[in-house]
Amino acid sequence: MKKTLIQLILSLGFIGLMTTSYTAKNASEQKQSNKEIFLRRGVEVDLVINGMISSRQHPTRKAMRIYVMNSFDGRKCGIPRNEREIAAGIKLVDFDNKAVNIKIRALPVATGDLRSTAILKLLSIEKITDKEAHHLQKEGEAAKIAEKTRVFNPSPNATPYSGTWGVRMSLPSAKWPDQVEKFNVSGFVEQLSQLDSASYVILNVTHPADPIHFTAPHPRLEKLLNTAKYLKTPFFPTRDLLGEVLDAIRATGKKTLVYFASEGYHTDQAPKELQDVWFKHIEAKGMTHYEAVRKLILKYYVDTYGPKIDGWWFDGSGSVNKTERLLWRKTVLAGNPKAIIAFNRMAGPPFNSTAECDYFGGHPTPRSRNKFWDPVNLPMVTAIEGGPWMNAYGDSVKKAGNGALAHVFIGMQDRWTLGNCKFPSKQAIEWTSRVVSAGGMYTWSVPRNGDKISGKQFNLLLKINAAMKKARQK
Repeated sequence: MKKTLIQLILSLGFIGLMTTSYTAKNASEQKQSNKEIFLRRGVEVDLVINGMISSRQHPTRKAMRIYVMNSFDGRKCGIPRNEREIAAGIKLVDFDNKAVNIKIRALPVATGDLRSTAILKLLSIEKITDKEAHHLQKEGEAAKIAEKTRVFNPSPNATPYSGTWGVRMSLPSAKWPDQVEKFNVSGFVEQLSQLDSASYVILNVTHPADPIHFTAPHPRLEKLLNTAKYLKTPFFPTRDLLGEVLDAIRATGKKTLVYFASEGYHTDQAPKELQDVWFKHIEAKGMTHYEAVRKLILKYYVDTYGPKIDGWWFDGSGSVNKTERLLWRKTVLAGNPKAIIAFNRMAGPPFNSTAECDYFGGHPTPRSRNKFWDPVNLPMVTAIEGGPWMNAYGDSVKKAGNGALAHVFIGMQDRWTLGNCKFPSKQAIEWTSRVVSAGGMYTWSVPRNGDKISGKQFNLLLKINAAMKKARQK
């Protein structure tokens, strides 16, 4: 079925905060529970959404009104206005400024949430009583508070990183098998040894922004998926490059955090045939997608490396709901009870995050809009100077246990892992110094050149290192 251009731009929280149900058009490909709506990309679902209808006049077509559904927690989504996308007999004008249930047919274009879901048709709409609307609004407000409520104290694990800085360099993954085999660990580690004021390094379990290629073997999953049948290059290398580098860095006394792209095998980067193999297996086991990512992928690497991994930075975790985030935490902490965890879902100042983080993801304003060094990102620095521990809304808290550790994670170049060093040296030193002295955490993302950090970026890291050492001597 052809998609409408009308997009339901929602976060997972939007659906979770409303009393929402669905009926899968292909029930064998869906799983429903009281806590989670599981959506598989490309599989149509019928959704019931509760909220208030409002309208405004079309900016150019005066005879037309634009209708919007306002959830009971204040979020919005558009409603189709093309007659072909509305069931016969529905007149939206009759429901303007009314509390309603609407039933829509939707086509998810991402698995696990409704971030960008095409509305195929408005199936039905009915008014609800003021009493029911009041009840649903209270439920929505309570769920919104619960989403941002911390249920653990992050300070024991995160405090050692307060007032520290580090570097992120991505190892080659199985996407580039020749580079994996040729990588010389000693050259990279020798560079890190020169950065003697840096406390930690961020490596990668998965390829950056690519959840299907890995830096270490996973024999069980390779056997299960038989990825070689569908890919020109394997998902997993035969060499345990990640393990070798973890051991080498541990010998220097530095800690190692890891980057992990959370989306799993349901991605455009994996052939459809392979995705089908994945879903056939996990559905036979009664697992939802992100439950399977946790049990079949994350847990394997946690069990394999245990305390050698000191922390995790989960990318693309916007579809991982609160229940799963807590289970991912439990999985990670079983391997290393002292590990720190960040679920990256927000970008740019002000600081904002889920309540399941020990430290903030620290992602700056998206590079598609601004360079990393643009003044738009300076509020990340100044916010930390107001207090390095913050709640999930980015407000400073007095007690570390009531918030996560603020973290700036930023690149020295135009892109995260590629490009020439363009971050002004004086500014780089100043921002790092200000964050570290205020008790925050600062990570520089730099590209790899062969086996080492690219030359110009490494030279700037040496300057930052010298400034940090000088500051500590005062």
